[in-house]
Parts: sequence; C-alpha cells; structure tokens
Amino acid sequence: MVKIFPIWPFEEDEEVTIHWVSSPRISYGRKECTVYLRASDGTIKAIQVPWGLLLELCIGRKFINNTPINSTIAERAITLYTSQL
Repeated sequence: MVKIFPIWPFEEDEEVTIHWVSSPRISYGRKECTVYLRASDGTIKAIQVPWGLLLELCIGRKFINNTPINSTIAERAITLYTSQL
C-alpha cells in the first residue's frame, strides 16, 4: 500500500482518523494544507501535506501505519452538533 503522509507520529498498528483538514494555502512557495489526525486515545496531531493529497483526505478516513484502511461511506458519516459550532 501507498504511504500518504510524509511523517507518521503515531504508534505502530494504532488506528488513526482524519479529524479535520485546513484550507489550502501557500507557505514558502509550496501549496499545502494541515491535516489533523485523531489517535485512538483522543490525542490530535497536525501534519503539513501538499495540496496534491487533498483527494485522499476525507474527514473520518481511517489509517493504520500511514496506510488507509478500507471503509464504507457509512463508516465515514459525520455528525455535527450545532451547540458546538
């Protein structure tokens, strides 16, 4: 499988979920965005990635060892609570 992120700051075999993706921006001449990944213990870590990865970055998508794991659309459902907005 293809590795998605340039670094992987999580434990081996830990399931990680994309929590949020920032708006794309240009930084030092590079087009990039920040991806916020949530570990199974609830900690969130940010990773800078190039714009070209945006197609792979669905909120709710799960990864293990920097590799996406198969999931269905139903597993990627997002619930927004208006009281938290």
